[in-house]
Amino acid sequence: MQMNKFLKFSWSHIFTFLAVILMAYFSFLGVSYWTHGNFFVAGIVTAVIVVLLIFWFVTAQMLKGTSGQFMKFKKSIAMERFLIFSCPVVFILSLGPLVHFWNVHSHNDEIVKTFKDGINASTGLFDLYENYAHERLDAFSTKLKNPSANAGAALFKGISSRDVQREVMTQCLNDKLLGSNFTDLKQKSTQWIQEANQEPSTWNVFLLGNIKEIKRSMQEWRDLLVDFSTPILKSESLAATDVKPFDDDRGIINNAVGILDRLDAIYSTMEGPKPAAIGFAIAIFFLLLFPYLLQSRHSKSIYRLLGKRQSLGGMSFSPEPAPQQSAPQPTDINTDIAPKPEPPSQSNTDNDFGMFKL
Repeated sequence: MQMNKFLKFSWSHIFTFLAVILMAYFSFLGVSYWTHGNFFVAGIVTAVIVVLLIFWFVTAQMLKGTSGQFMKFKKSIAMERFLIFSCPVVFILSLGPLVHFWNVHSHNDEIVKTFKDGINASTGLFDLYENYAHERLDAFSTKLKNPSANAGAALFKGISSRDVQREVMTQCLNDKLLGSNFTDLKQKSTQWIQEANQEPSTWNVFLLGNIKEIKRSMQEWRDLLVDFSTPILKSESLAATDVKPFDDDRGIINNAVGILDRLDAIYSTMEGPKPAAIGFAIAIFFLLLFPYLLQSRHSKSIYRLLGKRQSLGGMSFSPEPAPQQSAPQPTDINTDIAPKPEPPSQSNTDNDFGMFKL
């Protein structure tokens, strides 16, 4: 039998490694959600699970088909039994991340809706800033139309056309508040939000990264908007306009962050295994065990997973063909040394006839 000599890679191993890949993927997702996006920890846990599964299931298959050359059958069967009988326990212990992912995935619709609500709420920051800018421009324009005596003399000193000067000053403030800097920031932010809104799903682990990114970006956007509004033009000071930098009181940011923080509760909630997780785990287990079930045991081994192979009489036997192998090389040393006696019948017959020979 060919399997008595070699342990070959077979098509059953393809299913096993496919099962390992799926197990690694779902384990990585489950740990990532549990740790709220700590991909480093998720990678380490996933690597440990993969190594354990490969060692437990593939090693058991190799021990079953061993020829006894590197390890005696008695030792190999003991280790094989340990691996096979303990593999369900190891497999169940490794199912924690997988089960957690399926629990999170069962809330997929709720997670996607909450995610979209949170990032869409962040766009209100730009709407609030635009309202602030227009109110500031309107107040400045009003002051320019009806300046006090001192303000008018300072603003329009030596200028005959006040209407043109008012338009120039207003346009200068408009460029400062709503110029290209603000337009570029809003355009890039809106584009990023639209891309993040395209088919978000719990199958995509980068959903966690997008949540962290939107929280960080909202603070950066707010700081930039405050920077745009902080400088006060000299004309505004001369017009005695009550100018204050942009300040949203963090209301919009807190609202958006509060919506996104609801997802943390879903990611951290431990629940019982869902039917989908149970069915998937059973399929994965048999795919991992497939090479062992197909592996033939070496013909020299008298052991089975349970007990030994028995003859028809109930005695243990070795399947090796004893007559063919033992006949050329006798094991009894005395038999080789002792001379072969002549058959008695032939010897006696010859002597008797020799006595009466004429």
